[in-house]
Amino acid sequence: MLDLGCGDGRFTKILFGGSFNKIDLWGFDISEKAVSIAKSQGIYKSVVVADARYLPYPDHLFANVLSNSVLEHIVEEDRVLKEVSRVLKEGGRFIFTVPSERFVKNLSINDERYVEYLNKRLEHYHYHSPREWERLLRNHGLILEQYRYFIPKLAQLAWEKLFRFFTKKLQGYELSDFLGLKRIGMWFVMRLFSPTVFKILLRKWYVLGTTDNGEGGALLIVARKVKDDKI
Repeated sequence: MLDLGCGDGRFTKILFGGSFNKIDLWGFDISEKAVSIAKSQGIYKSVVVADARYLPYPDHLFANVLSNSVLEHIVEEDRVLKEVSRVLKEGGRFIFTVPSERFVKNLSINDERYVEYLNKRLEHYHYHSPREWERLLRNHGLILEQYRYFIPKLAQLAWEKLFRFFTKKLQGYELSDFLGLKRIGMWFVMRLFSPTVFKILLRKWYVLGTTDNGEGGALLIVARKVKDDKI
């Protein structure tokens, strides 16, 4: 399995729990700092610095590709899908999460300048619907098998409040960066975002956060690689 845009690897480590040692897991990220941390997690067979648009892997190497909240940060998502299809084996799955077309509508402030600021700060370039993802995937031999909306409006509003709090300026730095510069601040951040806290949030938010009514601010999508004549 390839972890596309693995970051520091902490999310994937929590996701798989103790079973990660049973998976032939590879990872990459464009950030050298993140890759350096990911190497210390002890969960990847290989983790390298790479660009998702130009993957350093041979054709048909992976049985599955996993991506958590990455594609929305890449302008050329079509190029990434082409590479994912190339490195996937026939019948392999591409499992990924992205903000949905409902993300902007679920924000607390319906203002063009605020949305523009938020997209710039988050580096979000697109919000596709399931139908749009189906078309994009099909262009590269990937068939959308299933999808599910998650993060309903109330959960997204809670996230938004936390985001606005941690991006407030303090002595010229955003609060999250300022805390990282201080020893006690780093201790606080590490406790707040510890694996134990994440596990509690993930379990609670998954149970309460899944929604089939199309109002979720994010999408979980599963696509399968097929031969060209099967599309």
